[in-house]
Amino acid sequence: TYTWVNHPSVREYSLNKDWVSFETHRDWFHQKINDTNTLYYILTDAQDTPLGSVRFDLFNDEAKINYLIAPEFQGQGLGHKILEYGIARVEMERTDLKTVIGWVFKENEPSIRIFNKLGFKLIEEKDYLLKFAKKISHANRRL
Repeated sequence: TYTWVNHPSVREYSLNKDWVSFETHRDWFHQKINDTNTLYYILTDAQDTPLGSVRFDLFNDEAKINYLIAPEFQGQGLGHKILEYGIARVEMERTDLKTVIGWVFKENEPSIRIFNKLGFKLIEEKDYLLKFAKKISHANRRL
């Protein structure tokens, strides 16, 4: 995931626009994958090529989405697929969660379309960000 994080198309829609050193990313990644309040998934194709990642940071009964698509696979509809898959996993694995939220830059039209298509509701506007939320349905979910 390190090769993705500093790509201009990824940094553009990141809250922190600064370049990330390998050591900083390695330490952050190690902390996240070992955090019991984080669910982290990497989407791969049939040949196990990594296509993107989705992370859910858990707070009380909410899961905050963070996702990215590998730069070479952007624009192929994978954002919708990775979020749909990730949300389905959350619904199956964490029955204590009630809501999934996502913060999106107002100018990030692709992500806004994805959240709308997946049934999220716009619940807050703050400066340059939009907050979307969706209630989790734990009934009859399968991958």
